[in-house]
Amino acid sequence: MCPSKLSLQEEVKNLQNVENQETEYNLNDSSYVKDCLESMKADGARLTKTRKAVLTCLAATQKPLTPADIMEEINNDEKSGKKIDLVSVYRILKYMSDLQLVHQLGPDGGYFPCVHTNCTGKIHVLLNCSNCHDTTELHVPQSISSSLTEFLKNKINFTANTHSFELRGTCDKCTETSI
Repeated sequence: MCPSKLSLQEEVKNLQNVENQETEYNLNDSSYVKDCLESMKADGARLTKTRKAVLTCLAATQKPLTPADIMEEINNDEKSGKKIDLVSVYRILKYMSDLQLVHQLGPDGGYFPCVHTNCTGKIHVLLNCSNCHDTTELHVPQSISSSLTEFLKNKINFTANTHSFELRGTCDKCTETSI
C-alpha cells in the first residue's frame, strides 16, 4: 500500500489562511477518492477498479509518484489483488490530469493529487522538499495571484489558462533535523 503521512496535510491546513476559502481535501479520508470518482462519472467515464486503485494510491502518499511507482504500488498490494499495466496507469493519469484531479510535477514527472476543489483558474504552489520529497499544495491568495497575472499581462501580454507552479527547497521537518 502507498505510504501515508498525516502531519504534512495538517501543515497544509495550518498554512492556509486565504481569501475565498475553497474546500481542501484531507487525503487520508475517502472524500478525495469519492469526489474524484464523482467528477469522472459526471464526465461520462466508467468508474473502473483500476481508476479507483490509482486514485487510492495517490491519495495515500505525500510524495509525487511516477506512473511506474503507481503501477508497482498497486501490483504489490496483496490486499487488493489488483493488477495494472503501465500503459493503463499513463492513460488514467492523463485523464485525471485533464480533469485537474492531479498535478504533474517536473522534471521527474511525478503525479500528486490536487487537494483543492475548483482548481481551474486558481493558482496553487506545489512545494517539493529536495531532501525527503514530501510535497505540499498551497493555495495562493487572490491578492498575490492577481498581481502575478496582471504583471504577466502588462509585461508580455500573456494570459495564463493553466498553471503548474512548483518550488523546490527544504521543508520545515528537514530543516529542523539538520539544525
